Amino acid sequence: MKKITAKITALLVSLICILPVYANAAAAKAPIKIGAIYNLTGDQASLGGSSSRGAQLAVQQINAAGGVLGRPLELILMDGKTQPAVITEDAKKLAADKDVVAVMGLSDTDMAMAAIPAVTAAGKIFFTSGATSPKLVKMAPGYVFMACFADNQQASA
Repeated sequence: MKKITAKITALLVSLICILPVYANAAAAKAPIKIGAIYNLTGDQASLGGSSSRGAQLAVQQINAAGGVLGRPLELILMDGKTQPAVITEDAKKLAADKDVVAVMGLSDTDMAMAAIPAVTAAGKIFFTSGATSPKLVKMAPGYVFMACFADNQQASA
């Protein structure tokens, strides 16, 4: 669990480091909202459940340490239900929310591919917590990031 928590914490901290800093005073105290899509039900619930708990724990730990730039994090968690169509709709909802600055989650390439177009079309960053296909970062260079090594890197190692 410590490895998962450290990985998710590093992912969240990396994500926050590239987020814009808001200028007005109201935004400076508002939570930083991060969308999260995990398959909490369906065939991939075992992957999504543990990953989502790691993300929630990382947010709790970051907030307990004072947040990021003095602002708390807020995780907006959605269940993709291991269904690409549901994931696409979840991604559209999170992408349309002006307060959500980035979206993370999904541990399967096909599932991540269902979310990436809507998120990146809105100019938001997408981090996958477990998908490994090098095709993902090529879908939207500069907007898609992977928490783990890509298949081609793992194969060469």
